[in-house]
Amino acid sequence: MVLSQTQIDEIASNFHEKFGKSFASGDPLKVAACYEPNAVLIQSGKETKAWFGQEQIAQALKPFWANPNPNAGNKLTQTATPNGEYVIVQGNFEFEGNWATYELVLRKQSDGSYLITRDENKM
Repeated sequence: MVLSQTQIDEIASNFHEKFGKSFASGDPLKVAACYEPNAVLIQSGKETKAWFGQEQIAQALKPFWANPNPNAGNKLTQTATPNGEYVIVQGNFEFEGNWATYELVLRKQSDGSYLITRDENKM
């Protein structure tokens, strides 16, 4: 079944809300639970770094808690694969006074929810 843009937008919004609540909790394990167990977080820019798995990703995201509004940003585009297996969200966010771009690849889970399988930001 091909997803409509409305369905894609709803999936992305629901995920963004869940991620925001997890992040606001200040609990790295809750944030890590938004990622697949074998997900990757890539930070590219002057130097490229990558973290694999929920534990490493939770550690890598700790500096974002110092940001007074870590969810400030814009979702610019939201697309999906024809079968709805993956939803791709691209946008930008502010961190430490600078704007960065991001791309999240969400994968549909067996229970119908979506988790991040790939998270890349360019800072």
